Amino acid sequence: TYPLVTEHPQGGHMVSVGTGKLAEASDKLTKTQQAFYAIWDKPSTSGTVALGALQPQSITGEFSVGGQDYFSTSTNTVDFNTQRGWYLPLIYNSVAEGERVIFPAQTTEGRVVFVTAIIDAEDPCVSSGSGRLVELDLLSGAMLDYEVLDTNRDGTIDDNDSIVAGIDINEGLPGLPVIIDRGDDKPTQTKAVLLSTGQTLFLDERAAASGLSRRIMWRQLQ
Repeated sequence: TYPLVTEHPQGGHMVSVGTGKLAEASDKLTKTQQAFYAIWDKPSTSGTVALGALQPQSITGEFSVGGQDYFSTSTNTVDFNTQRGWYLPLIYNSVAEGERVIFPAQTTEGRVVFVTAIIDAEDPCVSSGSGRLVELDLLSGAMLDYEVLDTNRDGTIDDNDSIVAGIDINEGLPGLPVIIDRGDDKPTQTKAVLLSTGQTLFLDERAAASGLSRRIMWRQLQ
């Protein structure tokens, strides 16, 4: 996929990209473990960045709220004095399902947003499966410390909702989300996700963390 390039508050750029592809029939049968990476392209540096220079995050749990499946991730911090970013292996409970990132990541409100794809068909000619919509802190890759999804589906995102790292999408392979600002008096965004079944999943999400002062340095570079 194409990388997402954003400004880093200490200069240089953050380059965020997931691995994996779904371009050939044989790709549907692979279970190779993939990951999502966010690497600081530090000013006045060159060469490769070793995996050991990145802070690992992990998928730590899966749970259901109101009949919908969500997941949590670790909340490790990144020390940019000694580290160059973070990565999230796309594996849970040591089981590699061939989960991969086939669309570019996006950014909104200091968060990185991307979808994953899990192919469940043994027939390489069939495109069916599931995936996740992941939403993490852009700089650290940590699960957010505030509610971002309307998990109780009451139309309002507040402390009555659960803090999650994203949502499991079991109705089909998710496509690139479309982020829509509501434009009303509620600090809410809607994400529209087209599924491989032809259906569209609409998710209400917090546009900003209410009461949280954030230095916005996330201008996406074209």
